[in-house]
Amino acid sequence: MKKISVLLVVLTIISCFVLPVNAIPIPENARSFVLEDNGGELLYTAQDGKVVIYGYKGSGSELHVPAYIDDNRVCEIAREAFMSCDTLQSVYFPDTLTIIGPCAFYKNTVIQKVSLPDGLEEIRANAFNGCTNLTDINMPKSVTKLGEACIRGIPFWKDRDNWYKDAFLFINDILIDVQPWIDKELVVIKEGTKAIGDYAMSKSETKRVILPGSVKSIGVDAFYDCRNLESVYIPEGVTEISASAFHNCTNLTEVTIPASVESIGRFAFGYKSEGWNTEPYGITIKGYSGTAAEEYADQNGITFVDLGEAPYPTAPDTFETESETVSESETESVTETVTETKTETVIVTETDTSTEPKETDSIPTETVTEPTESFTEPQPTETVSAPTKPTAPSVKKKTQKITVKSYSLVYGAKSFKIKAFAKGKLSFSVRKNSVIRLNSKGEVKVIGCGIVKITVKAAKTELYKSAKKTITITVRPQKPMFKNGGGTTARYVINFKKLKDVSGYELFYRAKGDKKWKIAYAKKNASSIVLENIKFSQYKIKLRGYKRVGKKKLYGAFVKAGF
Repeated sequence: MKKISVLLVVLTIISCFVLPVNAIPIPENARSFVLEDNGGELLYTAQDGKVVIYGYKGSGSELHVPAYIDDNRVCEIAREAFMSCDTLQSVYFPDTLTIIGPCAFYKNTVIQKVSLPDGLEEIRANAFNGCTNLTDINMPKSVTKLGEACIRGIPFWKDRDNWYKDAFLFINDILIDVQPWIDKELVVIKEGTKAIGDYAMSKSETKRVILPGSVKSIGVDAFYDCRNLESVYIPEGVTEISASAFHNCTNLTEVTIPASVESIGRFAFGYKSEGWNTEPYGITIKGYSGTAAEEYADQNGITFVDLGEAPYPTAPDTFETESETVSESETESVTETVTETKTETVIVTETDTSTEPKETDSIPTETVTEPTESFTEPQPTETVSAPTKPTAPSVKKKTQKITVKSYSLVYGAKSFKIKAFAKGKLSFSVRKNSVIRLNSKGEVKVIGCGIVKITVKAAKTELYKSAKKTITITVRPQKPMFKNGGGTTARYVINFKKLKDVSGYELFYRAKGDKKWKIAYAKKNASSIVLENIKFSQYKIKLRGYKRVGKKKLYGAFVKAGF
């Protein structure tokens, strides 16, 4: 048995790496469309009123792809269509476009801007992978399917500020990638996530995953080769689990699939691969009778635990009548209104605990000619208990660890960002000081010498408590620089370049053969030190600056010389 879905994806990736520009066969019926704006040509095919673009020939730097060619809508960009265009810097696609094929711009390092239209639905694997200069690209809300590594390597992907909690990358509420340092014990995907993209969490090492109720689909190979995965919570609301979604998850021996799932792709659960050969391994599927879970288990010879009939009615939650809407969950009451010369219709709804709601009964209309009188008559009520929906496992919040170190710097150091890692969102703060300037993102600018304490805070998450940690930044004086020196045998002047933000200088000197150093001092504004009453000899000297911090001195490095 062959692992078809993985094979197709791997072949797609291989083709992006090894095939030359014209190796992808262009259909024999492909035609050429001459562009008026830059004189280039588009290679295309048209069928059933839809155009597929296969390539571009020309030397222009800007391309506006037309919406129609010969009255046919431009709907798709084929595989590798613009991969080798070494002059195009900007491409504008029309509103008719719905699909950008695999490797369409793969490793095109010339392209800088791509304008994607509202209405675009799918960007396939590696479409913009390796476009290292693609700094300007929009992502329309209409895009609901993102293929594996479709934007990997572009500046947006490289910018750590675009990663949620420094570990998860989302586009249009679709999780498309995770970093290797995600939690190895438990990952809770954030609420609001609509889909787990193709290959999004493949090869991650986490043991447990909880998906939020907002997720509707799980992509191809989404959790492929997650060999440590032991449990996954799939919430009610997921409708699609794609091919090989949990392939090679050999520690996943039991999974509960909700009744909302309508389709389960090939090899989604219970299969492992060695090379190209795929074979089943032991897994138990829990689900409801008559659902896609039962069908998948039967077709693949997997043990199925029947949880009974699906607990959720297929009918909508509200039932509409001619005059009003009655909600299942509301306690029923009958309201009669008697109005002069007006027709009254009263709606009565009966409910019980069966899975099928009963139809509403309508009381015949009655005309009343008496004076207007309005009243509400309380009626016996009966409350229907809704089926209990499965809830995500409760999680006891763990202590959060902040990984960050203190810094020892020299005055004049370049600005930098504090490297810190934690599960929650990080923030940085410092009291007013004359040593550094710091913003909430942890960006530091050195403005003086001294020692300062910084507080690093990590916000609480679904799994972790909030935490804080204190680090220090020490900024020492710069290393001095000698200018020159001279004098007599009894008086010698040593000149040096004045340092910024120091409290003073210390000069150590000793004659040849001496073991002890003698010391001379200079104030902070000095640029020279005079040595008097010295005997003619060869001397060694070393000079350093210092900054007073409380009762202590913070020393810089020595500069050494001799005279």
